[in-house]
Amino acid sequence: MKLIRVESATPLDTPVSPSTDLAPITYPDIAIRAGVSGAVQIKFVVEEDGTTDSVYVWRGIGAGCDEVAHSAIENATFLPGRTADGTAVRSSATAHFRFSLRCSE
Repeated sequence: MKLIRVESATPLDTPVSPSTDLAPITYPDIAIRAGVSGAVQIKFVVEEDGTTDSVYVWRGIGAGCDEVAHSAIENATFLPGRTADGTAVRSSATAHFRFSLRCSE
């Protein structure tokens, strides 16, 4: 499982980005046993201080994958989006996670 990308929904001069690597995320055992793979999209708000708010699963695949992706974003800190003058602003974003049972994906 890996984070593919984070997209800012708010037009900014400097988009939202993770401040550090996300904590390690474990592929849920139930998803492995059931052969579940696919993409999870998490929508959220990044506050001016880099904390997250209003985190929710936009598109999920179940089997515990949605919950671990949600938790990863909820517990992460981000570099907030900034305007041209450098002011940090509250902004919406989407994180895309890929859960794959193949090593190469």
